Amino acid sequence: MYTLFFAVTCIVVLLLATAIAVAAEFAIVAVDKERIKFAANNKKEEHSARENNNSTASGKQETETDIPTVDMRKKIPLRSYKVNGYRVQVFAGGNSRNDRLKAERIGNAIKMRYPDQPVYVHFYSPRWICRVGNFRSLEEARKMLAKVKAMGYRQACLVKGKITVQY
Repeated sequence: MYTLFFAVTCIVVLLLATAIAVAAEFAIVAVDKERIKFAANNKKEEHSARENNNSTASGKQETETDIPTVDMRKKIPLRSYKVNGYRVQVFAGGNSRNDRLKAERIGNAIKMRYPDQPVYVHFYSPRWICRVGNFRSLEEARKMLAKVKAMGYRQACLVKGKITVQY
């Protein structure tokens, strides 16, 4: 009697778990669809805002100040591969929370100044590291190193390793 009850209970639990998993999958898909719709709407709004700015710039002066915007999202290159190259290491701290915040702050400052360069803030045990760029040649890396040192990061140096490049 108990084995039959136990078997039925197990089947019911498995069916409920499967139903929950399927419902969760549908919820994830729905959220992804909403994100895509939101991104598409934002692009349309940005495009119409640019058109409005172009029409006002040609006609009359604007009263608002233009604030530059920098894309702070992580840039993931599509169709990329790894090769040997160079990066500029701007910061290497310890493993404390303050060092993490300092590495992220430095990374954000460099993203604001050089938005076209990728910035990597990682924890390579036992320290937080902030690196900039994907340079194939040593000359390119040295130019960026000079720019970073001019920003006031005198401890910056070049590191050799695997970099990510696009096809």
